[in-house]
Amino acid sequence: MGWVIRLGRRRYYTRSKKRGGKVFSEHIGSGSVGELAAAADALRRVERQARAEARRANQVRWRAALGPLMDLCNGTSLLIKATFFGAGYYLHARSSWRKKQHAPHHVNH
Repeated sequence: MGWVIRLGRRRYYTRSKKRGGKVFSEHIGSGSVGELAAAADALRRVERQARAEARRANQVRWRAALGPLMDLCNGTSLLIKATFFGAGYYLHARSSWRKKQHAPHHVNH
């Protein structure tokens, strides 16, 4: 997007557009039409930047809030595993807890 000079002295406002994977210049106009289009494009850029900044700030707040929750979840998971192991269970193929079978004592003759 921007102003280009044509015919040596006339300024025209253009926008870059993408259609079918190819980029081309869309010629908007000169004078007040070009000025108005340039102002509208600038306003859209500022609004887009403000939304992006708000999104980034929101992500930072979510990460800060999620930290203690994740610590609680990890601690709880560790406590559950320790309890099951202590009670004689084992985790089968990372899917379900199973009670350990005690092997019978073999007597050698």
